[in-house]
Amino acid sequence: MKKLIFTTVLLSTLFSLPLSAVHYFNGQKEYLKNCRSKDCHGGGSSFVSKYTIERWTEILQGKGENLAAIHLKTKDAEEFLEYLKSERYQKKLKYLRAFVVKFAKNSDSKPTPY
Repeated sequence: MKKLIFTTVLLSTLFSLPLSAVHYFNGQKEYLKNCRSKDCHGGGSSFVSKYTIERWTEILQGKGENLAAIHLKTKDAEEFLEYLKSERYQKKLKYLRAFVVKFAKNSDSKPTPY
């Protein structure tokens, strides 16, 4: 009986999360794995709140050309450019977009600092 109640509560909680929440959580996870870990930008909150929603949309247009141009002068440029060309980046781009737009400078939301 306890297992049934627990399962019911767990499933109802999972299904009550909006799909957009899953998107930006996945985007934050991708950012932490591929940018923060390479010492590019530091914590997610300072990175994301750097630009407005409009600027982030502009930066993440296409397949990452604008993002690549920004990173050309960094010390990890080659490694980052390989990531931008990867299939993983193309798969995770929609999540990254959701993350940066959700927590942009002019949005109402603020990310949890890491």
